Amino acid sequence: MSDAPILQYYAGSDEAFEEIYSEWWLRLVRFLTALGAPWHLAEEIAQEALYRIARTRVQGARYIPGPGTFDGWILMVARNVWMDDLRRRSRRENAVDGALLANRGQPARQEADALLHELLAKLPPEQREALILHDFEGLSYREAAEILKVSQGTVANWRELGLTKLRLHWKVGVVPEEAAR
Repeated sequence: MSDAPILQYYAGSDEAFEEIYSEWWLRLVRFLTALGAPWHLAEEIAQEALYRIARTRVQGARYIPGPGTFDGWILMVARNVWMDDLRRRSRRENAVDGALLANRGQPARQEADALLHELLAKLPPEQREALILHDFEGLSYREAAEILKVSQGTVANWRELGLTKLRLHWKVGVVPEEAAR
């Protein structure tokens, strides 16, 4: 998506935000479930992320065209809301459990999706996030590095480590706990 709708929204167009919302809500939910959020929580976090973006018209860190893309910025906002939620929950529960993406579609596809999400959930968080941002969301290493606040080389390394583990265990269908670290 181009950055035109957010700039139109900042200029006062509420219809532009409706376009952002309709384009991004489901995509953010899927992104968050891939990171490990249960579907119902991913819906809430996506809603909160979009609310925070709406508030940037009057306060907060606005999107600034230039160094990154709007896609990278909105994913970063959603990831930050997810991380805030994880920290809040871990303080309360001392543990955070992940969940798999709700499967939809063909039975064979459901099995493959379930296996992929199970394998992704067992990867270390930094490897999972690098893979999802680069391979699933289509961001460049530079954009993923900005979101994760690390170097491009670190993102590439995490992605490659995670991808190697996924390839190794795809046919087996299980990522042993010791291999996930």
